[in-house]
Amino acid sequence: MRWSMFYISILIFILLFSVHSSIAASGPTRTYCGDGTCQTNENCQGCVQDCGTCPVDTSNITPFGQQQKEEAKKEQCGGFEAMRDRISCRLQLPESAGPLPYTPEECRAVFGVVRANCIKRYDLVQTCWQYSADSERVGCARGLLQAVNITSQLSSCTNKECKDSVAERVFTLTKFRLYNLEEKAEDWLEKGAEKNTVIDFVMFIESKKIVFNNEKNLSEKKQILREVQEEWQNFIRTVSKQVAK
Repeated sequence: MRWSMFYISILIFILLFSVHSSIAASGPTRTYCGDGTCQTNENCQGCVQDCGTCPVDTSNITPFGQQQKEEAKKEQCGGFEAMRDRISCRLQLPESAGPLPYTPEECRAVFGVVRANCIKRYDLVQTCWQYSADSERVGCARGLLQAVNITSQLSSCTNKECKDSVAERVFTLTKFRLYNLEEKAEDWLEKGAEKNTVIDFVMFIESKKIVFNNEKNLSEKKQILREVQEEWQNFIRTVSKQVAK
């Protein structure tokens, strides 16, 4: 009995549906939003399903590359396209213990949050230039970058993420040592070294820091540091001759 009533209900539903379809077919075509056709009384604002999304006005949107250039011009020495020109400009800036008025070359090579964190690290260690000795400068940066007691930090790590974080602190401190070489190279300008020689060395260091960041192999990172050491020795020989003239 229950199945019979259910079967009758289905038949009634089909009959009613058929009658409705016949009436609809005999009368004028009814339109509605979602029928697949963008009618004259529909538009992209009221019926996206049929008319699609409205076109975006791009007249006031600045392209990404152009936006970067405009932002760069707002900072000191940021309006130059070439690294050499930017470095040459920065060598003329007065010394400052506060945040850098420009974006370091290493940070220019990355974007978004990575760039912001890179700039923060550079700003953080600016107070370390108050010291004249290498050991004092490195010691200052070591504390600020939380790169102290590395062995103890590693022994307390229980996962790879922790170990990677500690390794990154060590790498950051290593790059500060390269940064220190740049500062020492600039000091030679006051002794009479040629500006182009100093610029060449700073460009070399900046390029090596970027390569150092991109290199995943530890042995390759060590090779970069060996190349830096050799280039520093060459630089010292060259500027010593220039000053001795």
